[in-house]
Amino acid sequence: MTVRYFFSLVFAIIVFVLTNLISGLGLNFGWFLDFPSALIIIIIPSGFMLILHGWKDIRSAFSISRKKDTTEKELLNAKMFFEDYSKILFSIVFIGFIVSFIAMMFDLEVKEQLGPLLAVASISLFYAGIINMVIIIPYKIIINKKIIEMKN
Repeated sequence: MTVRYFFSLVFAIIVFVLTNLISGLGLNFGWFLDFPSALIIIIIPSGFMLILHGWKDIRSAFSISRKKDTTEKELLNAKMFFEDYSKILFSIVFIGFIVSFIAMMFDLEVKEQLGPLLAVASISLFYAGIINMVIIIPYKIIINKKIIEMKN
């Protein structure tokens, strides 16, 4: 699992770098850093998942990929956890985007601020996509493979 996870992380970084090179943005990674948005994207969905699933289920969901002997119930619980996490993550991001977009539309007289405000509004979408691509999708693939292997 760790090798596959490492390669998925490396692949995500390569895709990020290549899209920057192709689009001509350069490699100014400072454009992609917004700590308040990152904290919101990490803390709020994690809090929801802690309330809905609890520490035991969260720990079990993240450790399921390293376990050799797992039951079908454990796999289905882990699958449900990552599906819920993905839904909550994108729901929170959508709410954050809409709130930021409304704040941007509220002050349309200042044309110089539209670009930076839209960037701040959409950076949370970028963070959610990275979290989904690097954490959620690899675990869901591993869990689905284990479920298929168990049924065969």
